[in-house]
Amino acid sequence: MPVKHLPMATASPQVKPKKRLPDWFRTRLPNGEQQAIFNTTKAAVKDNKLHTVCEEARCPNIHDCWASGDATFMVAGQECTRGCKFCAVGTVSRPPPLDADEPQHLADAVASMNLRHAVITVVNRDDLLDSGADHYKKCIAAVAERSPELTLELLCSDLAGDLEALAHLLEDSPLSVFAHNVECVPRLDRTVRDVRASFTQSLSILREAKRLRPDIITKSSLMVGVGERDEEIDEALVLLREAGVDLVTIGQYLAPSSKHLPVDRFPDPKMYDEWAETAIRLGFSGVASGPLVRSSYKAGLLVRKTQDPNNTETMLGAFVRVARTQTPPPAPLKAEVTGGESMTERSTVTTTPYTIGVAPFRPGDEPSFGGSFKEQPEDLGRPDPASCTTEDTVAHAKGLIRVLTDDGEAKGEWDPNLDGETLIQGLEYMMRLRIFDDRMMKMQRTGKLSFYMRSYGEEAIAIAQTMALKEQDWLFPSYRQPAAQFVRGRDMVSMICHCIGNTEDNVRGRQMPVHYTWREGRFISISSPVGTQFSQAVGVAMASAYKGDDEACITWLGDGTSAQGDYHYALNFASTFKPPVILNVVNNQWAISTH
Repeated sequence: MPVKHLPMATASPQVKPKKRLPDWFRTRLPNGEQQAIFNTTKAAVKDNKLHTVCEEARCPNIHDCWASGDATFMVAGQECTRGCKFCAVGTVSRPPPLDADEPQHLADAVASMNLRHAVITVVNRDDLLDSGADHYKKCIAAVAERSPELTLELLCSDLAGDLEALAHLLEDSPLSVFAHNVECVPRLDRTVRDVRASFTQSLSILREAKRLRPDIITKSSLMVGVGERDEEIDEALVLLREAGVDLVTIGQYLAPSSKHLPVDRFPDPKMYDEWAETAIRLGFSGVASGPLVRSSYKAGLLVRKTQDPNNTETMLGAFVRVARTQTPPPAPLKAEVTGGESMTERSTVTTTPYTIGVAPFRPGDEPSFGGSFKEQPEDLGRPDPASCTTEDTVAHAKGLIRVLTDDGEAKGEWDPNLDGETLIQGLEYMMRLRIFDDRMMKMQRTGKLSFYMRSYGEEAIAIAQTMALKEQDWLFPSYRQPAAQFVRGRDMVSMICHCIGNTEDNVRGRQMPVHYTWREGRFISISSPVGTQFSQAVGVAMASAYKGDDEACITWLGDGTSAQGDYHYALNFASTFKPPVILNVVNNQWAISTH
């Protein structure tokens, strides 16, 4: 009979040895009196049915902190509604209801632990209308009432970007520190964080917290080792400081398990010292930077050293830098223009109720372009294109750009005094758009894309205007302002994925190619007909002004666009109510058929 040969058993595959942590990650376990304090702290947490981020996030500093009588308490449950790739906290879409007794349990535990500084951190609760803000407020109030000698710090979620919930949370709050972590550099948001989180949204929360309560210290944290470059850490620090953040911590990311985001690198400890020095040069009041640093690790120490120049406490495995020339409460950051000339804070908020004004002209009247406008229609003659010289066109090169002051006066001459670095950055965005245009046109001509429209002739318009705006301002584009997304941080691959509608398309094929939309950059999808962008921009600007938000809107239309009714409606509302909106009409010489 035939014999069936069975495969021979092979030796077990070699398991790749786990990479050892660098020597500087060794920590000490407590002993003697410190062990007793650690046990007391752990018992207090357990007896009061509390959760700590120290345990849930598997912090490597738990013994050092708890042995020192410090702890960070996590409220609103032990499971989060988001699934960030770096975090060890469990994820669930529908967590259990909030515990109404939690504020009192928390206050009892803190009172029994003889703390100097307590940190209350939270899980994301996207299942709640206010993202948990009212519950957090009650927890803070309960602890402050029971232990008034404590300095309190809240490590808050982004509240889903809800600034009204933030205002309720901070109103009359006894907090000393309001903290919210951006976690990683902007480029890595999608790699590291949940899709509902972003660097831009986090900055808006931090900025608004400082605006609402300039007396409270604001704080944020960055992880390294998740794929960032050294220079991106510096850039992120600049953005944080521009948002008015006072304290910052920088620490090494450690993967909680093999299922989490893997560690990309272990920067040498010397780099943390350099980042600390950079932070102080940028104007932060204090910084803790080191491999073992976590945002809540001995958080009180950083606050105390910021408040007391003579404080000599140290933090294991960290470089602590404090700006001695600054004393809390740190002053809100003021905007400055190039050259050091001070700039008054812009106001996009309406100071009087919206009322219907009296139109200066009625249909059939002869309009006037007088008043403060120095220039008049047709004040630039048209040179003979066949015989004109270079000198004949100088007035057109300069005079076609009319710069308006805050008082509505048209200066006429274009003189922005931009520094070289800003000009180079703008040119880089323009070159990137040309590359993008070229690549997409090739895809269209080879049948991989249904249609595409180049931005020739309009590269500088949206780029320069978006660079001049603040990141919280809203963009309502037409077809030829895709480069505004480059300015706001969107990468080219993401835009290509939208155009071809693949699985990485951020709108899942629900929009046509070039009808970009990008929530993180406040870039609002094109509507059809395009003219409706004008009325939408005016409406959002009116709402922002009415709510008291520091947000302006900008929109662009080609001079051949449809929906003239929407265009005129927008002009009527804008001229009557004066909302913070910029309306651009662009020479649409590069039409759809221009390839």
